[in-house]
Amino acid sequence: MENFDASLFTHSDASDALPLERYLLAPRATGCYVIGEKFNSADQIIRNDTKDAYLPVGFPDNFRPIYVGISESQKSGIRSRLSCHYRGRGNKTVKKYLAEGRKLYFIYFLGTYWAYQLESNLDCLRSTANLEHLQFEGNVRLEFTRAARRTRKTLPVIVQNNLPADYDPRTDYM
Repeated sequence: MENFDASLFTHSDASDALPLERYLLAPRATGCYVIGEKFNSADQIIRNDTKDAYLPVGFPDNFRPIYVGISESQKSGIRSRLSCHYRGRGNKTVKKYLAEGRKLYFIYFLGTYWAYQLESNLDCLRSTANLEHLQFEGNVRLEFTRAARRTRKTLPVIVQNNLPADYDPRTDYM
């Protein structure tokens, strides 16, 4: 492949969880972020560095994810998106929880790879059976189609037709 950009596949582990009001500590970089709250308000949110089949390294324990989002911007980045959510200009569920006075936290993952893949991967873990442990309730649309479209647009894909020039799909069943 010509002009392959390996930086598209760089990614990071999860950041430490921070209160949403400290969004200015988030980087101005491309990546994915998760806004959530504590399952048990008396316990701390603890970083979990154990390898997991479904969650990226560092995804915290005692953290109920409410919303997952991305920032493709390299200038304003994740910080700008979190700022919008904190000011009530982002997700409606996050806005409602802030208006109710609930304490929200965020974690983030840096890199274009996470921006294009992690949002839809985490959306697969959406849980609706147990209302006490509801996950990603703020994500109202499925992210799979959007993620596939972004990936096709960004990553180099070469399609080669290896069929003979005289191939006719209506008559030739190979």
